[in-house]
Amino acid sequence: MTKTAGFTIIQLMFVLLIAGLAGSFLVDALIDKRCESDPSSSFCTNKAKASSS
Repeated sequence: MTKTAGFTIIQLMFVLLIAGLAGSFLVDALIDKRCESDPSSSFCTNKAKASSS
């Protein structure tokens, strides 16, 4: 039996986990930058209400 080259499912799951974590931090940073430039937008006011409760 020959061994084929490629990733195992566990390796792919770790790659997706790391990509998801990096993406969530990136999106949060982008939202914070957008709220700094325009704090009166509806998304930013809703975010402020959610974090204060």
